[in-house]
Amino acid sequence: MTAVSDNASSGGALFYCDRFISPGSDVGLVFVLPLEITHAKPIQGWCSGKVVRVEKELKDGKFGIAIEFTTFQLLPSA
Repeated sequence: MTAVSDNASSGGALFYCDRFISPGSDVGLVFVLPLEITHAKPIQGWCSGKVVRVEKELKDGKFGIAIEFTTFQLLPSA
C-alpha cells in the first residue's frame, strides 16, 4: 500500500491512503524523506507505530490515518 503524509513529526504522522486501517492496529512503514526536508539526498527510514485515529471524512477518496510512532530508524544508504 502507498500512503502520502500530510503532517509528520518525530512522534507520529497523518497519512492518506486508499485502505482503511482500524484504530489500535499496529503498523510498520518504510518512508522516504524528500530533498525538501533533508536539503541533500532523499533519506529512507523505517518505523513502527499504532493507529490512534482515523479521520471521519475522506480526502480525495483516501482515508486519513493518524499513527503514533513507537520506533523510528533511518536506513543505511545504498
